[in-house]
Amino acid sequence: MFSGKRPASAAKVRGGYYTPPPVARFLARWIRAAGPRLLEPSCGDGRILRELAMLTTHARGVEFVAEEATKSRHFAPVDAQSLFTWLDTTEPGKWDGVAGNPPYIRFGNWAPAQREPALELMRREGLKPTKLTNAWVPFVVASTTLVREGGRVGLVLPAELLQVTYAAQLRGIGDLE
Repeated sequence: MFSGKRPASAAKVRGGYYTPPPVARFLARWIRAAGPRLLEPSCGDGRILRELAMLTTHARGVEFVAEEATKSRHFAPVDAQSLFTWLDTTEPGKWDGVAGNPPYIRFGNWAPAQREPALELMRREGLKPTKLTNAWVPFVVASTTLVREGGRVGLVLPAELLQVTYAAQLRGIGDLE
């Protein structure tokens, strides 16, 4: 008998896929070459933030889920709010490097209160999001606005970046080194 598809875990629904330590270490070291002011825009339990904090005293995180923000504060200061709300309180281009593993949330599973500010950021940057846009896309856009000219952005992104229509505009902006 076919039991059907299992319901998604709470972590999956909120887009929580955690970064393996070797990947976290690599990202932190790679962006550190740009300077000491380092940000993780969706720090979860702090795997990448911990690595950033070992390299500089100027690391900071942003995390929407309060329980995860509390875990991350063991390593560096963390603002417990949506990245797209937090953007209104920080200066664009202020960070030397941005590293992270953005949430992977499908449009329909993404709460409108968090989704709409993210999509508005994309519109302000000249992009046209659709109802297929996954949460990771505006996180990429936000990261590029946060990093200074000549800074570094290192993100864990899905292979669909190279394939899906909703990411086509993103592929066309800047150098995704």
